[in-house]
Amino acid sequence: MRRVLPLLALLLALPAQAETLRIGSKRFTESYILGEVLRRTVEGKIAVEHRPGLGNTGIVFAALKAGSIDLYPEYTGTIAREILKVEGNPSTEDLNSALASQGIGVAVRLGFNNSYALAMREDRARSLGIRTVSDLAKHPGLKLGLSQEFIGRADGWPGLKAAYKMPYATPSGLDHGLAYEAIAAGKIDVMDIYSTDAKIERYALRVLEDDRKYFPSYEAVLLYRLDVPRRFPEAWRALQALEGRIDERRMIRMNAAAELEGKSFAEAAALLDSDGKPQIAARRNFWGALFGPDFWRLTGEHLLLVFASLAASIAVGVPHRGEAAEIGADRPRRSGLDPNDPVARAARFPHRADGHDRHLARAHSAFPLCAAADRPQHLHRAHRHRPRHAAGSDGLGLSTARPPLAHRSAARVAFDPRRHQDFRSDQRRHRHHRRVHRRGRLRRAHRIGAGAE
Repeated sequence: MRRVLPLLALLLALPAQAETLRIGSKRFTESYILGEVLRRTVEGKIAVEHRPGLGNTGIVFAALKAGSIDLYPEYTGTIAREILKVEGNPSTEDLNSALASQGIGVAVRLGFNNSYALAMREDRARSLGIRTVSDLAKHPGLKLGLSQEFIGRADGWPGLKAAYKMPYATPSGLDHGLAYEAIAAGKIDVMDIYSTDAKIERYALRVLEDDRKYFPSYEAVLLYRLDVPRRFPEAWRALQALEGRIDERRMIRMNAAAELEGKSFAEAAALLDSDGKPQIAARRNFWGALFGPDFWRLTGEHLLLVFASLAASIAVGVPHRGEAAEIGADRPRRSGLDPNDPVARAARFPHRADGHDRHLARAHSAFPLCAAADRPQHLHRAHRHRPRHAAGSDGLGLSTARPPLAHRSAARVAFDPRRHQDFRSDQRRHRHHRRVHRRGRLRRAHRIGAGAE
């Protein structure tokens, strides 16, 4: 009953939330801003909720399929490679055909392409007459500063060099953040960027045109559930009006406002309708970025997952009391030895510190190949060294009665013959010492007799 009540409460709450358009976004600056742009576009027309920073592509797409969100901004290259696992640059129609079976669609091209690109300082590119990547191949003396990721990707530097027949050797990797400082100081001439990086505007960089269309297309689009236009017709018409409105320069401007000028994501999204110049503002410090608006929500989700995994591991790892009793009861039977058999006990624990157990094992292992009927004549060696206890007991609650023939035979086979060899070595050593002492006594007696004469 306790489990049923929360489910009923959830089902009752669903109709109240059915008319709310839920917009998701990934956990990076540009996705946050685009989520706020979508929220502002439909706000006032219908109830809307922006759920920012849900996670990476897999998590957000899973939330979309499950109905936790209704749409989110995505890139065509990411849809093709990470969701559909296809190569090339499929068209919107191809993407929609592949996604239709999952109840998902692609629509509303926002107007910019956030792909890999090469960039130079505007004044340097102008002086050399470089506008495209093909123009770059005509100047082999330029210094390249490329990131490790770009150098290592198959669709990065290796493929680009082959496609454009670049006359450059592969440069050493340079941290992406340091590359901006290096190009501003004139230490490098060319660097790799994402085409909507916030610092493009700050450092006055020229993005070189990919005239041979080598880099995959990462056009910004809306990934949505197919029932959204039917459920929210007015909001969908407003979202369709965003088609082509956000070009690369506008997106760079909004990214710079959030990352470089310390504006909130909502304030950065508001710049879509403004052509004002960048304003000087305090840059967000570490603590401001750490304790963002979604900090407590993400912390709660993280703690919930940790506690759930811990409880599951405890439930799996700790056996039930009844199961533990069964395991303990099965152990003697599984071992194949009777714990009430002193011979079997001696075979299993030959090196016990208890004097009587040790001597008992020694007596049995001394003659591993003797007949079972002859075994009792050797047991008196161990019994002489055993402490006095109640009759019929060896002091440990074990019977001293002669074990059955089958048990004696099994125990005899289980004894290690190497222990028999050790015992024989001890016997030979003992006999040697007795002979030495005997010869010593004879010599002394002979000397005493000779002195008496």
